Amino acid sequence: VKRLAVSFDLFGQEVIERTIAIGRPAIALVGFRSEAACEVGFPLMIEEKNVGTVTSASEDPEGGWIGLAAVKVRHSDAAQWSINGTIAEARPMEPKSMRS
Repeated sequence: VKRLAVSFDLFGQEVIERTIAIGRPAIALVGFRSEAACEVGFPLMIEEKNVGTVTSASEDPEGGWIGLAAVKVRHSDAAQWSINGTIAEARPMEPKSMRS
């Protein structure tokens, strides 16, 4: 039996190597906006199916709530999800200064 020694020097390098080996990531980070308050850990739903989790959320100074969520890749291009029974719309994640 031949053994291979693998060393991971950087934090997260193992995940990166695994993603490269598989050929695609399993989840994507997406931005969202919701009218209702939401918290870290709330599930993102599509047709009563859990497809992701809120990873950060904050009140938007312009009203409502904004945040990021980790979503299964096959659902990451959806235009909207449901968070805690309220519609959450997908939002681009570029800084305001880059928006047209």
